[in-house]
Amino acid sequence: MTGRGELNRRLRELGMTPVADETFDSSDTDMTPQIIKLKNAGAQCILNYALVRENTFVVQTKQKLGDTTPYISGWGIAGPAFWVAAGKAAEGVLTSSTITIDGPQSPERAAMLEKYQAMFKAPMEAPWSAFGAYDAILLFAEVMERDGVDRDVIRKGLENVPTFKGLIKQFNRPVFTKDHHNAMTEDDMIMCRWTDGKLLQIGYEGGKPVVMIDAQTKRMLDPTDLHLI
Repeated sequence: MTGRGELNRRLRELGMTPVADETFDSSDTDMTPQIIKLKNAGAQCILNYALVRENTFVVQTKQKLGDTTPYISGWGIAGPAFWVAAGKAAEGVLTSSTITIDGPQSPERAAMLEKYQAMFKAPMEAPWSAFGAYDAILLFAEVMERDGVDRDVIRKGLENVPTFKGLIKQFNRPVFTKDHHNAMTEDDMIMCRWTDGKLLQIGYEGGKPVVMIDAQTKRMLDPTDLHLI
C-alpha cells in the first residue's frame, strides 16, 4: 500500500493519471478480476509494487488469461526466487534494480560471484543486498584507512568521498554529502527483463532496446512492449 501511494504520487508529479488503480488482499491467489479490469480500461502496461509471492500470483493469472500487457515491478523480484516461484509466467517481466548477476559481467563482479559460489555452494539469492553490503564495507574501509576509526571521524569522512569504484557501479561524484545521505538517484538504477530464467539488463543501441544473453549473443526488443524480436 505504501508503494501504491508513492507510485501515484510520482505519476502526479509527471502529469500522468493511471487508467485504472486496482488492489488485492494479502490472501488473494487469483488476480483475474483485477487483470480484466485493467485490460478493459485500456492499460498499456501494468505497474505493481510487490514482492515475490504476490507478483507470482499476478503473472500466473496473466498467463492463464493469455494477457500480454507489459508487466513491471520493483526490485523485490530482482533475484532468482521469482523465476523459481513463477517459472515461465515470469518471462518478459520487467523490474528495476541496481545490479544483475546474469548476462555479461565485469572481471571484478565475476570474481566475487566465483568466490561466493565456492563459499556457499549455492546461487546468490539477493545480489543487490550482497553486492551492496560488499561495497559498503569497502567504502567504510577506505574512509577508516584514510581518516581513522573514531565514529565521528568516520561519519565526517563518509561525507567526503569524492569518487568511489564499487562492484555495483563507479561513482564519479561524491557518494554522500552533509545534505545528501542517500547514495542512490534514478541514474543509479537499471531496468532489467526476465528472459529465459535470466534477469538481463536492458540497454540501448541506436536508440533501440536490447538485452545481452551472454558476451556474444544479443537480442533486440520491441520498443513498444519489450518482447523479444
